[in-house]
Order: sequence, then C-alpha cells, then structure tokens
Amino acid sequence: MAKHTAFNGDTENKFQGFVSEDDFAALKNDMSTLQADLKTLLSDVSGIAKSGSERSLDEGKKVAEKAKLKFSETRGDVENKIREKPLSSVGIALGVGAMIALLARR
Repeated sequence: MAKHTAFNGDTENKFQGFVSEDDFAALKNDMSTLQADLKTLLSDVSGIAKSGSERSLDEGKKVAEKAKLKFSETRGDVENKIREKPLSSVGIALGVGAMIALLARR
C-alpha cells in the first residue's frame, strides 16, 4: 500500500527543483478553490434533493386527496345502486365471492 505524506516544509523542499514556488502556490490555491467548490456543490445537490422531495410529497398529497374524493363519490354511487336493487346486489356479491373462492383454491 502506498504511503501518503502531507506537504510540509520537507516535502516542499523535495519538489523545489521540479516545481517553482509560484506553481506550488497556485496548486495550493487551486486545491483550496476546488475544496470550496465541492462544498458548494454538495450543498446545492442537498438543496435540490430536499426541494424535489418536498415537491413530490405535495404532489402525493394532492393525488391522495383526489383519490379520496373519487372513492367517496364511487362509494355513494355503489350504495345508491345497492338501495335501488338489493337482491341483484346480493346475487352479484355472492357470484364474485364464489369466483374468488375458486381462484383462491388453485
């Protein structure tokens, strides 16, 4: 496994012949800028994810509310049909129950 060393005074002296002080200072500055940019990027991504989840939650609530209203309407319609034709409703329920029982056995 490679050994990592920090850039301290000794390390800077080792690279003195290969890299000028201006280049080394520019590299340190670029690394600091990169670190700041990464922090900003992570913060932005976090904000976008949070915003997206809040938007999805709001949309989910709207869909649930619409489904609840539609269910209430449908339930009222079904109850009215049952009141209009109670014997037919019992026969239909019996037939559906028998079909479910047959399918459940297989």
